[in-house]
Amino acid sequence: MVLAAAGVLGTAAVAHAQQPAPPAPPPAPAPTTPSAPGAAPAAPVAGGSLSLGLSGSGAAGSASATGSVGAQAAPGAAGAQQPPQPDQPNPPVETPPATEEVTPPAPAAPAQPDAPGAAAPVVEEAPAAPPAPNRWAGTLINWNQSATTTIFGVGADVIGRESENYLWAFSFVPGYMIHRDPVNQLRVSSVMTLRWDLTDNNFSARERDVDVNDIPLRLTYTRTLYSGGGGTGAASAGAAAARDPTLAGGGEYKTWGIVSGGIDLPTSRWSRYQGRYMTTSLGAGARQMVKLLGSDADGLNNIFFTLSGTWQHQFNRASTATYSDLNIPRQTAGGTTGISDQLTGGALVQDQIITSFSFFMPIYGNLQLNGLAQLWSQFPSRFESSGCEAQTLTGCVTGSRMENRTSLRALTMFDVSLAYQVLPELLVDIGYNNTAFQIGEDGQRRNVFYSPIGSTFYADVTVTLDQLYKRFASKPAQPKVGRVAR
Repeated sequence: MVLAAAGVLGTAAVAHAQQPAPPAPPPAPAPTTPSAPGAAPAAPVAGGSLSLGLSGSGAAGSASATGSVGAQAAPGAAGAQQPPQPDQPNPPVETPPATEEVTPPAPAAPAQPDAPGAAAPVVEEAPAAPPAPNRWAGTLINWNQSATTTIFGVGADVIGRESENYLWAFSFVPGYMIHRDPVNQLRVSSVMTLRWDLTDNNFSARERDVDVNDIPLRLTYTRTLYSGGGGTGAASAGAAAARDPTLAGGGEYKTWGIVSGGIDLPTSRWSRYQGRYMTTSLGAGARQMVKLLGSDADGLNNIFFTLSGTWQHQFNRASTATYSDLNIPRQTAGGTTGISDQLTGGALVQDQIITSFSFFMPIYGNLQLNGLAQLWSQFPSRFESSGCEAQTLTGCVTGSRMENRTSLRALTMFDVSLAYQVLPELLVDIGYNNTAFQIGEDGQRRNVFYSPIGSTFYADVTVTLDQLYKRFASKPAQPKVGRVAR
């Protein structure tokens, strides 16, 4: 009776410890013979193991529950019995395989954060990779519209010369940064321009003529000689930095040295008609940034000055303009008739030195003032004639009267414009330009700031392709997903 009561108490203890599981059936009555070792506690232990198998707790919870059930059942069953010895078979409690055989939970069912006693997962974020330098900075597309001032009623037409011209020009300006660090920058660039003349002019016999300009290939090395005065200088360059990436960065005072070289391919019809093969170019210059109100101000941050000189040499078929497809019969000096491919009698430019001075200055926000002045010192080919150049009634004209005595021609350029950066990838500007020879066709000196034919108003719309690609290639921000530490 005592043992039967102990069995009932042990079963009650098991049911109390495993409340989520259905109640176990009552154990079989324990034998009253105490001489059977381990027989009395067999039923309670078996009942405790069944309740643990029905419980859905984790592996750690099952092990702790098994230990507690064994600890409670053993004293009740062994009220008049000694604990089992190590050499006895089938010990009632100390059976380690009962804990090891419990199947662990599947890894696909992690503990929920709101479960009692469940630890919140620890998220480890992977370090972000440093951004790669933009090698194509400064690559852009430009649409230019220019019209002579006479269209707007400024000035008068030149007699015998059509001076009302309006044209469009579409330019693709690729640039690639071969090397870039805070001090040295090596960049290759080019310009491919398609020109569409929307009016009649004296340069072409075709109405609404379409042509391309010569294509330059340039290799430019820029070195920072000095940078100081604090500040970043990145915002001070404004719209100019979008066109020339070498301007970005640095202090409030900065000095650059610039060396460039390259060639011009004679892709324009004008160069082909003159018999030009190629033009080489070699230049050097210096740029200085001076602090005004500083990079943190809303306007008048800094002003940039650039002074440069470029030497160009032209390789031509002859000293005068010639066209191989032109076969015109002409009378020679001796009175005979011959076929000639010569267009004009003037000497072509063989060498020229271009001296440039430019500045740009942020006015307020994204509005910027630009200025440019150039002097083109052109040195035409020198040719001398010998013998009889022309037969006249008074005799033969010798070559000393027909030789080219012109050793220098001067061409000037003046340009001023206002540029505004509407978006990081969109710039617009309007300006005024005057390009003219120092001595006009009428033998009079031309004004540097205005000439009847060379003065134009213009407007530009520029799209920076590197910034446009950056806008469309950037992906929307995604939540960071890391590794869960266990």
